Amino acid sequence: MFDPLTTQLIRSAPPLSQLDLERLPQALTQAFTAIVGFRVQMGQAGGPLPDALRNQLDQFRRLANTFESLVILLPNRENRAAAAYVAGQAHHLLHMARQLEPSDQNAQPHLRAEAISPVVSALLLFLVADQPSDAMELAKSLRAAGPAGSTVEQRLVEALALLAEGRPQSILELAAPDSPQQEDVETEAVQALFFRLWEGLRILSGRLSNGTEAAVSGENPEGIFRQVQELAVGEIEQLPESALADYAGFRALATYAGPHHLAALLIPAAARLQECATVNVPMPPGTDAARWATLRGEVVRQRPFLWRNHRDAVTQGFLEPGTSAVVSFPTGAGKTTLSELKIASTLAAGGAVLYLAPTHALVSQVKRSLQQTFSGVVVGDSLVAEDFYVEVGEDSLAEIAVMTPERCLALLSITPQMFQRVRLVIFDECHLLHPQSPGRTRRSVDAMLAVLHLARVAPQTDWLLLSAMMSNADELAGWLGQLTGRRCLALKLDWKPTRQARGCLVFEQNELDRLQKLVEVEQTKAANENAGKVPNPPKSVQSLFQAKPFGFFCLEQTWQSTMLRDYTLQPLLDELVSFTVAKPQNKSRWHLNPNKSEMAAQLAARCAERGLRVLLFGQTIDTTAKLAHLIEQRLLSRIKADQLAAGEEKLRQWACLEVGSAEAQYLPVHQLAGCHHGDMLPVERTPLTRRAKCSMRTSC
Repeated sequence: MFDPLTTQLIRSAPPLSQLDLERLPQALTQAFTAIVGFRVQMGQAGGPLPDALRNQLDQFRRLANTFESLVILLPNRENRAAAAYVAGQAHHLLHMARQLEPSDQNAQPHLRAEAISPVVSALLLFLVADQPSDAMELAKSLRAAGPAGSTVEQRLVEALALLAEGRPQSILELAAPDSPQQEDVETEAVQALFFRLWEGLRILSGRLSNGTEAAVSGENPEGIFRQVQELAVGEIEQLPESALADYAGFRALATYAGPHHLAALLIPAAARLQECATVNVPMPPGTDAARWATLRGEVVRQRPFLWRNHRDAVTQGFLEPGTSAVVSFPTGAGKTTLSELKIASTLAAGGAVLYLAPTHALVSQVKRSLQQTFSGVVVGDSLVAEDFYVEVGEDSLAEIAVMTPERCLALLSITPQMFQRVRLVIFDECHLLHPQSPGRTRRSVDAMLAVLHLARVAPQTDWLLLSAMMSNADELAGWLGQLTGRRCLALKLDWKPTRQARGCLVFEQNELDRLQKLVEVEQTKAANENAGKVPNPPKSVQSLFQAKPFGFFCLEQTWQSTMLRDYTLQPLLDELVSFTVAKPQNKSRWHLNPNKSEMAAQLAARCAERGLRVLLFGQTIDTTAKLAHLIEQRLLSRIKADQLAAGEEKLRQWACLEVGSAEAQYLPVHQLAGCHHGDMLPVERTPLTRRAKCSMRTSC
């Protein structure tokens, strides 16, 4: 489930007796697969957890509390981030398991006088560990409790969710909480402490949005959080001496554990977020200070935090003029953040930007995204509508121009002077440069010709090549450096922002042997009824071939291990799935087939019924269409459909223009299950992948 960098982080956690750090990533993955498998099998109503899983969760509960204490009490530990991450993962697993067991605890609020929920703890621990994507996932769990209210606890929970989502500006826009209820002294004291934490969060959000220099309040957030810690603990002065007779030298303390706990986690989280704040990125050399501050502020509004890979790139001089880069990050790992920072530095230095995207739909999407980020900059493309080019004749491009490589090549051939002000070229999905199969190389040739012409027409240009499907970033960076005569960084990353446990649908061997014998029996029976000639299997026998499936999960990120301990077998369905029997052409025997599409649709429908959003990958367009139809048939009468969100509806419209009709699209089935194939456009993929919590492939 964990990529190599995250695995290394987990294994660097503080050593404890009877804790196998080397196997800890696998143990966390095994618990995750067991919880998900139990949920698919039993549903959200749940039931008593298996004893083995319960025992493992008890260990994780102790682990979470121990490591969280180390994070809070020992701020200077070298492995503090590792301790925070492991504690956050353990808290997250405990929360997932708790949702499956009927309990009054599930109905309790996230913030209480005596405690905070594991979700809040995990969210803040992930921020301390510099793992914002994990924290963002926990924000969804905070919102699942229901709509935001106006009490101080509800406002504070909403602010924590916004902080994890990277939206500190939205925290500043939240209305103030209601005044504390006049119930009793203890209730008012708790609400006053939470209100003070709310004030600290607002000051922190102001610093993350506008910088320390622009802070209106003279207070600092860490000081407020420490103040709450102190106020939440007090000595009981009027206690009878007999009460402590057996405890000489001890003091009796009264605590508001919930506010104290929250403040203790907010202190390191605030420190980490301020270290990662985009607003603190220094001005690159050769840029106008005022323009840089303005443009950086526009980036901050969309992306207030820099992940570790972003900060490493800035440290290597990524934003300096004369530095190009080849960026090979996985999907969702922040290529857009780096490109927007590079755009801001280029514009602040007085240059223009050319953004190359492979399709018209992506051109439109990129243009709108850049307009949203850089609201004060002219962003143009070469399209009047979705399929008509503007007339040639302009002397120069817009400050940011977005177009396809083919359109760029055409303009270079006609009016090369348009590109003289360009100081940055961004090539998105740059794997287009790689030739495809014979007969399909024209786009690659055109893209390469555009790159070569641009390097000749605008020799002072920095380049930024982006792709999530590139294994030779070093080689490409070396080539680009030779082509341009300028420094070129190869930015690669083994870290992934998502956690994926990978498994296969398998069956017990004795069940497969039983089915194979049944095939032979039915084949012999059919042949006897057909004068000894083996006919095609009749429909009447197809329902006979059923078996119970299991999930066979790998506890490593890849399937390379041959050790049995690196795999786990989990029950998935309490119902049987159907195989098919067919007689291949020119064959004289029946064969048992896995019926992959039907099985995938059945499992996807079950996951959707259990509240898991599913994304299915088909090998071909026809397979994808069949999957979508099968899932819709299973879910049509069971789950009420929701509407697409406003942004997703816009993406659907763009995709419709690109592919030609609504019938050619694969929308999420009732917002819970979506189907996907490799030739889908980015605007088609986005509504599906945003909603998916688990994914399936119909073959390996």
